[in-house]
Parts: sequence; structure tokens; C-alpha cells
Amino acid sequence: MSPPKSPTVFIDSPLHLRLLGWSVLWFALLASLVGCTQVQPNRVQALANSPALSVSLSPQSELALVGSLWHGASLWHLETEARRADWRHQDADDTVVRASAFSPDGRFAVTADEQSIVAWNVETSRPVGYWSTQGRVRSVAISNGGRYVLAGLSTQQALWIDASGQRQPSFIPHAESVGAVLLSADGLLGVTGADDGMVRVWDLANGEALMAQRLPSMVVSLALSADESRLFAAPDWGMGVVWNWGRGEVLSQVGSPRTGLTRASFSADGTELLTASPSSDLAVWSVRDGRELRRWTVPPMSGPDRMAVRSVLAVGWTPRPGEVKAALSTGEVMTWSP
Repeated sequence: MSPPKSPTVFIDSPLHLRLLGWSVLWFALLASLVGCTQVQPNRVQALANSPALSVSLSPQSELALVGSLWHGASLWHLETEARRADWRHQDADDTVVRASAFSPDGRFAVTADEQSIVAWNVETSRPVGYWSTQGRVRSVAISNGGRYVLAGLSTQQALWIDASGQRQPSFIPHAESVGAVLLSADGLLGVTGADDGMVRVWDLANGEALMAQRLPSMVVSLALSADESRLFAAPDWGMGVVWNWGRGEVLSQVGSPRTGLTRASFSADGTELLTASPSSDLAVWSVRDGRELRRWTVPPMSGPDRMAVRSVLAVGWTPRPGEVKAALSTGEVMTWSP
């Protein structure tokens, strides 16, 4: 009878050691990547007791303007969690603020319900202008000093308003409803995004289009860098585009062709872009080459509210390097730090 074969001990095999080593490294890398997407926010603030229809964050995310379903708009200081003001249109208790925005310097804000627009002085909490519209207001923007307001309307137009009264309100025609707008700091440069996918940059004083680009579907998100040289636009389905709009040059494309990007904000130096997707994923991208740099996921609700959806209504950066905020449809604001 032949002697029994010695058992094979794979741990002693040099090849197996190499394979085992690569497996360990692979699973470690996978775990680290999964961990990056599952990092919990280091701060969660509940600002509204009713669902939020709109939220705006000030340029450095120190203030939040929450348009809730039953309580008009409330202005919050996020560091202290102090409710600074409650804003309603014409003292109406049932004002439903569906769109809002801060000026680039954060000193003025604008709110809109279905067919009226109010500009506010943030420091005094007093209104500085009121206008009614013929069509439904879908989006708004306001310049520094509160002088100019731009509104996207359901009537295939954008409306540019000079609050000083020195210029008559002017309408900017579009082929479809205007769902997204932006204003420069001085209020003379405007950006509009429409449901036919058209993105235009305007010299508003002369009514001249300085850039026109078409996305594959309706425009749902716009962002302008602080120096106003970089423009981001995203369709409701597909990748978003970053342009140097003055040169008509595409700098990068970000996102995924299988979903959309509903909110966006440039970092202070314009080199990074923070976005939110319909699935409540947040990501930071390199503007230069479109690489994804960081990612987080808004955690699901728990307990009795576990079936509620946390949609991201606004995103922003804080002065702390790499720190970001997301404002949610549940009236919460979440903060992630590096």
C-alpha cells in the first residue's frame, strides 16, 4: 500500500500568499469605499415641524430660509439654531413659499409663492419690494443690495425686475417654462434654464443672450461660481455640465447618465462642485476633470417616520475647509465634515 499523501497546506504556498494578500487589500479597499458613502452627518438640525417645499442656504451656509407647507418662510441662524424671522406675503397666514434665494453676499433674500414675489432685507427682516405675476413662479434669484430680482415663470418667460424703479420690468421669452434662474452679484447678468433643455446666459440690461446651450432634457439645476466665470447646469436625467461660459468651453461633465443632479453649489474658489441626486446622494466633484472626490448618502428615516422621503432641497459649503450642508424636505439640515 502506498503511503498516504501529505495534506496540502495552502497557507504555505507563495502563490496563495500573494492571492490572499491581494484579497485582504481588496476587501479593505472596498470597506473603506463603502464607509465613505455611509458616513453619518456629524450634525442634524430639525428646523420645521411640517414638510418643507423649498429651502435656501446663504452663501456660507450660516443661514437657512425654509418654506414649509403651513408656516410661510422662516429664517434660521444655523450655528445657534435661532429662528430669526417669520416671513409671509401680505400678512397671509397661508403663504406657501415654493421658491427662495439669497443674494451672493447673503444680505438680501427673495421668496415666491404661486403668483407673488417679495424681496427682504436679511439684517432688518423687513420687506423691500413686492410684485405680483401673471404666471406661476417656479424659481427666483436676487442681486446684492436687493436691487434686481429674476424669476422663472410657467408662462414661457423669465421676469427681470429693478426694485429701484429706474427700469421697467422686462420679460425674457422662452420656448418652454423656465424652471431655474441665477443672477450675478450686480444683477446685470442672468442665467435661465428651461424645460426644453435650453440654458442661456443673458446681458439683462441689453436683452442679449451671451451663451446658449441645450441639455438633453429639462433643466433642473443651475450654479454659478463666486467669480461668475464657471456655470453648472444639469438636466433632470443625465450628466451635468460645467462651462467656462465666457469662452463657451466645456470644463467637465459630472454625475451619471442614469440619473440626474437636482442641486449644486460651487466651492468658494470654484475648483469643486457639490451636488445632490434624486436618491439623496451628495458628491463633490473636481471642476477641472469631473472626478468624484467625496460622497455621502443622506441616512434614511427611522422609527414611525421610516417611510418618509428625505429629498435634498439645497446644498452648500461652510467656511470650514471641506465641510458641506444639505437642507432636506423634512425641514432638517445635515452637516458633514471631512
